[in-house]
Amino acid sequence: MGMAAAGVLPGGRRRRAEKPLSSFVTNLTIYVSPLGNDGWSGALPAANPDHSDGPVASIHRALEIARQRRSARINRALGVHILLRGGIYELKKSIVFEPEDSGTAQTPLVIAAYPGEKPMISGGVTVGKWKARRDGLWEAPAPEAMKALTINQLFVRGQRKDRPRLPEKNWYFMAGLVERQELRNRAFLFEKGQLNPNWYALRDVEVVSFESWTTERQWLQTVDPETDTAYLQNQGHDFGTFEIRQRFYLDNVREALQHPGQWYFDRSLQKILYLPESNQQIDRFNAVVPILRHLVEFRGSPESHAHVGHITIQGIWFEYTACAVSRAALANDIQSATRGWEAAIFGHGVQDVKILGCAIAHGGEHAIRFMGASRRVVVAQCHMEDMGGGGVYLGLDCPIAEYYQMPPTTRFTGECVVDNNFIHDGGKLFPQACGVWVGHAGDNQIRHNVITNLYYTGINVGWNWATTPSPAVRNIVEFNRVYHLGNGVLSDAGGIYTLGVSPGTVLRNNWLSNLVPYNAQRMFNGVYLDEGSSHILVENNIVQKADGMGLLLNYGIKNTVLNNVFEQTEGILIERDTDTYGKRIPLSLLFDRNIVVVNGRNVLPPYSQAGWRFNHNVYWSSRGIAPTIHGVSFKQWQATGQDIRSMAAFPGLHTVHGAIRAEPGSAANQVGFRPIETGNIGLYGPAAWRALPGTLRPLPMADRTPCPMPTAKPVQATFQREKAGDYPYGAITWGNGNRVAGATEITGRQSLRLGPHAVTYTYYQPWLRESNLILKFSILLPQHIGTTLLVELRDWRSNPYITGPSIRFGSDGSVRANGVPVVRMPLGKWVDVRVHYDYRRETSRRHYRISLSLAGQELAARQVPIPGSAGFGILTWLGFINQGKVGQECYVGYIDCGPESR
Repeated sequence: MGMAAAGVLPGGRRRRAEKPLSSFVTNLTIYVSPLGNDGWSGALPAANPDHSDGPVASIHRALEIARQRRSARINRALGVHILLRGGIYELKKSIVFEPEDSGTAQTPLVIAAYPGEKPMISGGVTVGKWKARRDGLWEAPAPEAMKALTINQLFVRGQRKDRPRLPEKNWYFMAGLVERQELRNRAFLFEKGQLNPNWYALRDVEVVSFESWTTERQWLQTVDPETDTAYLQNQGHDFGTFEIRQRFYLDNVREALQHPGQWYFDRSLQKILYLPESNQQIDRFNAVVPILRHLVEFRGSPESHAHVGHITIQGIWFEYTACAVSRAALANDIQSATRGWEAAIFGHGVQDVKILGCAIAHGGEHAIRFMGASRRVVVAQCHMEDMGGGGVYLGLDCPIAEYYQMPPTTRFTGECVVDNNFIHDGGKLFPQACGVWVGHAGDNQIRHNVITNLYYTGINVGWNWATTPSPAVRNIVEFNRVYHLGNGVLSDAGGIYTLGVSPGTVLRNNWLSNLVPYNAQRMFNGVYLDEGSSHILVENNIVQKADGMGLLLNYGIKNTVLNNVFEQTEGILIERDTDTYGKRIPLSLLFDRNIVVVNGRNVLPPYSQAGWRFNHNVYWSSRGIAPTIHGVSFKQWQATGQDIRSMAAFPGLHTVHGAIRAEPGSAANQVGFRPIETGNIGLYGPAAWRALPGTLRPLPMADRTPCPMPTAKPVQATFQREKAGDYPYGAITWGNGNRVAGATEITGRQSLRLGPHAVTYTYYQPWLRESNLILKFSILLPQHIGTTLLVELRDWRSNPYITGPSIRFGSDGSVRANGVPVVRMPLGKWVDVRVHYDYRRETSRRHYRISLSLAGQELAARQVPIPGSAGFGILTWLGFINQGKVGQECYVGYIDCGPESR
């Protein structure tokens, strides 16, 4: 593939053309060929008549020649072209560029395809010497290079083959949780018969479990058939624990090897087993196993101000890279396949590196990743497919505090361009991977890419879950076509997803469609401005057929949303006004000249309107009616001062010559909607290149059947059985702190301490259906160091979840129930709280009764209304949330929650 010619961007801006290879100063050309000889000079493109000279055989030898020639010059500015003849180059070690290999702007190092030919660089080895067995399987010895690693990928004629798994499609659901939280991310209960302790090589069976937005791979250790408990060799990620009815499947189960085309690696015997397909012949059969994690690696030394720079790779096909994630190097993370994953083309400490017109396929991890201290990287017109992970990853993924503790010379990545790339069919081993991921990196341009057939987010920008400063600034995401994501596998994702304070960041002229989560509980949103996303302009985007919100803002400041189309989505949602650490954020959002067509009846679920400015918008429902806004009629909504010049009417949009326009006199025309061009979204260049996405089929949809209803389990916790310092039995805790505490002078008894490490959650999952519920607990707020505690009952079967009773205890002793003042309770004393909530009928679930007492004497009692609780039917989540700051804490003495008739 070659680079497209320079063209004109919308608005009259010129696209800067990459310099043709011939325009660079070249003092040395080295030819490489699979038919070459590393003893030759490399000065000829083919062997001379007497075969005494010609091209070299390996890229490594060509680099050696280049280094020798450069070191021999007084002026080391020697332009080098290494031209690869067509054919396959099977690498035994990665191609490594170090600072000494750098070129200059005028004399770069270029590795490119010989004109008109297709060189292929492979990190795989061919597996031969297959033998037929009596049981119908074929077997072959594992490649020598893989004896230290687990073989987890095998390809036949460029097609990825599956290992045997259970169930054969979709997943199982965990039956329950082990009691001790310390084992919650390395043990779980399963349904009878799902796991067998007598399986062959049990410790080589992988458990692939699904959070809403990520997955984990862990290895079985033992299976207890008496208690139906599975124990794993590895701790999971540090974000959370297994939950009731969490999805999982079992990979690499020898007994499940029964379908033609499947294979199994017998680690103890170092043999690969394969069940042949009917059209395959053993004497002609070859398979490929990847053995290299990186095909190309850039090793800069930014701490010494020694970068790898001015290197271009052009027109080369890269294929077959290994996945090095194993029980010895577990890479499970909280999101987006960032921590621990590398790439076929991998580097740090680089400047002015270009990857142009290349293809990267059949990989175990990501296609391209440049981490810290990398500037002016260009990835253009590349085709990335069939990856275990994602496409292009830029920047560091560490916590923001760690980032700012690093020396500036080693951390910042920016001024990169990811342009005109086709990225599809990734997430084969780690479904949470993204098409393009930008972490702690700024001043980047992500434009004109087509991203499809992934299970998670298309484009991710930013990596800070708060409103503290972030380096992810002035990133431009424009003219990208993103579609067919999720496919019923992962949720809580976005076509475009952002995090953190991002001044100067612009999301414009992107077209996002067909976004399908596992279920509606967590959703798959079009434009997802997640935690802390601030100072972002969202303009001229199209979001269609998103099984989630067209726009979701999860707390943020000064965001502007102008002239977008949100069609066939669940609406618009502004979700919170407190950050991860409990700090209240003054929400501010300008929402102007947008067209919102929802699937249902309501545009915005009820929430605070502070800081919003909605105007010149059109709202409509695909049901042919005017939707409600915040559950009230459009006129009632306008009476609040919002959307004064907006309309609730059929928008009247149509497409003319590739532009979405407002029909004359239509509602969209009356509010000033501007045309959105679609013809220049996505790939540009040669017709064959632009036509490639049309040759793909969408991935098959996974089974989206919700998990089976768990068994109801009342909550009874006294915290007396646990040891001080333990997690509480039967609960799930997120965040540091929240442990069982021994008796102190303040408490006088063993109890659950919430804090003192800022926001933390401890919650139970009772799954109590339509109950006449009694919740009782005791609370102690210490003087001077007390925190704000939120106790909340939720029905999490939908998203947004439905809130029932919600009680906030302030550090000053104030008690508010669903916003209603109840009493100021004394500090430093145990207070008993009783909640009676009958949610068996729609009429009764709209209110509840709360009472508080001290030493048997009632302090207060109130009947409290609950707005928006009509759909509350199952208590799936009972949470105790410390919302205070570091150093603040409170105590819970006991919890008793269940039906009144118990």
